[in-house]
Amino acid sequence: MEWLPDNFKVVGRGSSGIYLLLSHLKPNGTLLAPANVCYAALYPAIYAGWALKLCDVDPLSGNITFDTFKEAVREQNVDSVLLPHMYGQPIQDLNRIIEYCQENGIITIEDCAAAMGSQAEYPLGKTADYSVYSTGYAKNVEVGFGGLLASSKDSLDWVEVLEKNLPLRSENLDQTETLFSRLYRVLRNSGDGVLDRHIYKAMMDNSQDLFLFRLNENEKSRVLEAIKDTEDITARKMRQHKKAEELLLKLLSEENGKQIELYPYSENAVPWRFSFYVPAELHASFIQECLNRGLPVSDWYPVSSIMVQDYGSYPGAAAAESRIINFPVDERLIDEIIPQMNSILDKVRDDNQNE
Repeated sequence: MEWLPDNFKVVGRGSSGIYLLLSHLKPNGTLLAPANVCYAALYPAIYAGWALKLCDVDPLSGNITFDTFKEAVREQNVDSVLLPHMYGQPIQDLNRIIEYCQENGIITIEDCAAAMGSQAEYPLGKTADYSVYSTGYAKNVEVGFGGLLASSKDSLDWVEVLEKNLPLRSENLDQTETLFSRLYRVLRNSGDGVLDRHIYKAMMDNSQDLFLFRLNENEKSRVLEAIKDTEDITARKMRQHKKAEELLLKLLSEENGKQIELYPYSENAVPWRFSFYVPAELHASFIQECLNRGLPVSDWYPVSSIMVQDYGSYPGAAAAESRIINFPVDERLIDEIIPQMNSILDKVRDDNQNE
């Protein structure tokens, strides 16, 4: 497992790993994170007593850049920075960001939740001070729970001591998380109202059990066994993704080809999903048409700042949110979803023109 740092611990989920790390580092610190990272990576900082500072991202890759990072740290001192490789695409400016952090005493954390098995010009997952991985729902290696906290610089001997303060994973967790996700979807689709903000606040304040827990020994063993297949799983996903891209470009009509912009994966990135961009004016209709057809469409990742009571402006993240479409990378993508792209786009474009 060359992608994994020398020292690692199996934790309840990636968010549990972030919580344990921040609890260990210092009390009342400030964490910098991109505004489009999943809320599951932000809540742990708040639960650990840290403040959050969010920054904008590149609107095409969704990744933090050196410029957006530097602008954020100029505005406020930070103690640590979370660096997610969004969609499995390695951060282009990671070395520059980490060099700056090393010079200024900022702890760096690579969030590899969507990038397990990806490769870059630098040792992905081993370049920052710490890295976190996830084997939860819809991740490259999917167990349904679990994650890893890893480091090439820290023995992580302290993890077991802190982890004893967390409850064991509950059997009812999946059901509770489903309800949480449904509520979030309703709120997100309803717009930004005063009541919404109060509900978001209540969700953040009362969801510790969804994000902070530990696994029993059997569950840890299942995670360890699953990650042994990382190379095979990621190689298969890369093959399927390449085949899907080639098929899509082959099937799209000239008119519909103008409506699709493929997500810019680099050669050795492991795609978290099959992602592409459509024009913002077609985005909502495209998703609804896919849902009407029973297709497993998603539009992840949205701007998550509202989930942590941050109402700042993040135009890069908002631009990506307004256009992103993604599907699971599997045989259904190739056999069923891609062949429908022309008819979906025809329907959406015609409906949009008739409004």
